[in-house]
Order: sequence, then C-alpha cells, then structure tokens
Amino acid sequence: MSEMPTGLQAAISQNSKFQISPNPASEMINLSFNEIPSPDQRIFILDIQGNLIREIKTSGGQQLQIEVSDLNTGIYFVKVEDGQSFKAVSGKFVIH
Repeated sequence: MSEMPTGLQAAISQNSKFQISPNPASEMINLSFNEIPSPDQRIFILDIQGNLIREIKTSGGQQLQIEVSDLNTGIYFVKVEDGQSFKAVSGKFVIH
C-alpha cells in the first residue's frame, strides 16, 4: 500500500509551482518556478511559528537565489504570492 501525503506536505505537493534547492541549506536557496511568475510577486520567508523573517519583491524570472546564511538552524517556510491574482503557494526548507 502506498502512503498518502498528509497535512502541509500534501498541500505543498499539490501546489508545487516552484522547487527549493538545496534542501537542507546553509548559505543560499534557489527557487525554480515551473511557470513564468508575475512581475509583481512577493516572496515571504517565515519561521516555524509563522513569524515573518523576510519579504522579497521580485521582478519576475523563473530562477531566484535567496541568501539564508543569517538564519538560525531550523525549519522555514517560503510563501509566494502572485500580485495579480493574489494566489499563494508555499514550500518548506531546512537550515542546518
């Protein structure tokens, strides 16, 4: 019997509009978007408690590098909001 993803992992896998690599990370993460993002999207880095750590406004592009060397060890979430349709997708990464 195959296992079904549950909770946040299920939501992430069903809404995968981007990938995060490397994961875990220590210095930089790369976001690779499956579709060309809108030019006014915003990216939020949140800690495990949901506190906003960083907000990044982008000008589009299918690749984005984000420095994370200043983050403490732990689990973080990336939330991407499309500024045109106000849809949001999320992903998770680990700092080690």
